[in-house]
Amino acid sequence: MKTRASVEEVRRLCELLELVICRADLHAIEDCFGDVGREALPILTTVLQMPFQSSDYSIPEEEIRVVPSKVDYEREKTFQRKGWSASEELKMATQSVCSVLSKYSLLNGASHCMAIEPRLVPSLILVMDVSHGMTNKARYSALAVLSNLAQNGGSDTRVILASHPSLMESVAKMALPYEALISRKAAALTLMFLTYGNDEHIPLVFAFTDLENSHADFSVLDTWIALLIDSDYQVRRYTVFGLYNTACGDENTLLMVSHRNGAVLEALIRKQVATMGRLERCISFLDIFPFPGFYTKNLDLARSFRFFNELL
Repeated sequence: MKTRASVEEVRRLCELLELVICRADLHAIEDCFGDVGREALPILTTVLQMPFQSSDYSIPEEEIRVVPSKVDYEREKTFQRKGWSASEELKMATQSVCSVLSKYSLLNGASHCMAIEPRLVPSLILVMDVSHGMTNKARYSALAVLSNLAQNGGSDTRVILASHPSLMESVAKMALPYEALISRKAAALTLMFLTYGNDEHIPLVFAFTDLENSHADFSVLDTWIALLIDSDYQVRRYTVFGLYNTACGDENTLLMVSHRNGAVLEALIRKQVATMGRLERCISFLDIFPFPGFYTKNLDLARSFRFFNELL
């Protein structure tokens, strides 16, 4: 049972660890991770989970490897209630751990270990959710962890990350308009890297939920559509490449062009997209219609393709 004194001790230890790790150079951090980092990951993950735990509920181990079709409503309400009611000490401990993990995630040798740590990514997803009451610094640090893992990890690491339930959706929510620019940019960059896949596997990152229900309340594609007209050029650029990577998978493309009656194509041909560079405009349309006979089956969408010439 957690007492106030024990929670305060955890907070102080986490702040001390943050002070040491975040002020060290990369070589020292690499040595630290090589010595104790792998053994420390389960402990740090436990700290991330503490604000969301209660006596009657914890994250079951077996659920981490199962892709659910929809997050259970009552479970989500439990996370929200526990997150907002968590003590400031627990929230600050979570913030410190996220900062430490963001430093570890910069190491090439740590990427795969962190990606396969069973409870780490689900815990980061909980921290990032604005409805769970964590500090913005903790949320942005958690996003930085995922962004660094997606960039520094190999293709297999990215596939492991993209296969986690609700990860793409959670990252996309960090790019919503009310978020700070640093969050939108990091989220757009993370989505771009997560869609790369590897030589044998182009992730069907939307086939599980979003695009099969094109009228869902929230969709990763809807976030991308909004980001195409973001005020920041880098955000728009990352978004275009993310769309292109996703469209490289035939199943993804069929779902993309039918999403909300062609909303993706409409977004790509808006005048605002013309503010992109010529290369990005070409890439955004390069792979959107890869199928023989597709035009004849989708005449209205195919006619929209004529506007492509107006952007070039």
